[in-house]
Amino acid sequence: MPDYAFVYLAPQSPRRQELLNQLGVRFELLLPRPDEDAEALEAELPGESADTYVQRVCVLKSACSARGSNAASAPSR
Repeated sequence: MPDYAFVYLAPQSPRRQELLNQLGVRFELLLPRPDEDAEALEAELPGESADTYVQRVCVLKSACSARGSNAASAPSR
């Protein structure tokens, strides 16, 4: 099994956390700031294709995670 050093987990899904724990992957949750609406980030826009939706949501979550970043506290690689 590959040795993953560390990943950031933006989704707060308990199932994803469980799967990562089972695989031995260390992770840190990137929680939304109090002024951010995590659910609104994932709202599908009218007429939006699946590809566009995934790209848009990933970019938005990444940007929000970087802004509210606990990234400075990540373990060194």
